[in-house]
Amino acid sequence: MWFRLLRCLLDELSLAGSSISRRSQQLLKQIWDATGAPVRAGLAVWQPYENLEWPIQEKLLTAAATALSLAADRLIQPRGTLAGLLIEPRPLPVYDGDSPWPPAPDQAERAGRKVMGAMNAWYARARVDADAARTILRLLTEFDTRPAHATRHRDVLIGEGIPSRFLRNDLLRYPGRRTREETETLLVAEGFDPSEVAYELDRCIDETVTRDVPEVGVLIDNDELARIRTRLEL
Repeated sequence: MWFRLLRCLLDELSLAGSSISRRSQQLLKQIWDATGAPVRAGLAVWQPYENLEWPIQEKLLTAAATALSLAADRLIQPRGTLAGLLIEPRPLPVYDGDSPWPPAPDQAERAGRKVMGAMNAWYARARVDADAARTILRLLTEFDTRPAHATRHRDVLIGEGIPSRFLRNDLLRYPGRRTREETETLLVAEGFDPSEVAYELDRCIDETVTRDVPEVGVLIDNDELARIRTRLEL
């Protein structure tokens, strides 16, 4: 490929001016002027490169190298479908890549992550603990007790995976207390055996003074829940 290109260059550099366009004549003159040698290396009549004397061959080789150098430096505009291969491509921006070490979070970002972590932990607790679920709802509705406002927040909490039965309106005014079913759900979620939980709940209701509210039934407070946990851990 290179020798074919070189042979074409040598032939074109030795063409007579009468056989090419004026534009091509100017281009050849620019190349030969850059070499310091006369146009066509002084040839009066075209001859095959192999038939030329060495001094003329050397001048033609120099002119070929000069033409390639001028094209690479964009000082002349080569023509043809493959002319672009003679021009050195312009440098393209290259993405530096991502740092293998993520940037350290600033103070505001650390605080935000801490808050989100606390909220996620609270939501996780509220999905198994009815009292935690109702505590969230009480906080969200403390300053606006309109039914529509409470319903909107209740729907949001249900969307977070909190069971709707944990958000009963009639139990909102009894903080720290849970129904028997709610207490059982919480203890089973904490990993205790369901049958042992049911047994200890029955003992608690029979042996202790539970908070019996007529309209909602028996409610188990945090002290009674703690005693049940103690028995289950034995």
